[in-house]
Amino acid sequence: MNFKKKIILLLSILILIFVAGTFIIFKSNNKYIKEITTKIPTPIKNFVRDTVFIFPKHFREFQSLKLKTTRLQNQIEFLVEENKAIKASLFSGKRTINQIIKSKNNRKFELKVFQLPWGNFFASDPSQRRNHKRHGYLDT
Repeated sequence: MNFKKKIILLLSILILIFVAGTFIIFKSNNKYIKEITTKIPTPIKNFVRDTVFIFPKHFREFQSLKLKTTRLQNQIEFLVEENKAIKASLFSGKRTINQIIKSKNNRKFELKVFQLPWGNFFASDPSQRRNHKRHGYLDT
């Protein structure tokens, strides 16, 4: 065999081993694959997993972190809405701003701002507590 054929054969074998290893890492529910993996010593499996097949490992970690981030983001959104509702319920009906405003015509207006209740705060379904408009009116 000439040198070129040997290199092609070696590269083909390495690619075949890499594909088979990736298949073993992702599809570990097969009984034949489990039998093969139980015969390989654990230190060797860990070394190969952390060096050669590092991309599937990082992919799995990325997917799990992405899922955790999504859960935490949803929890933060829920808690922000609940915090707004509790603050509005706590200060409901209380005057928050009381000041006198002058117009361009030197007329004086008294501005009184009261905290209004937050939408449907007491609804049992949390999705009904979201995205409610505050109710109020302007009195002159």
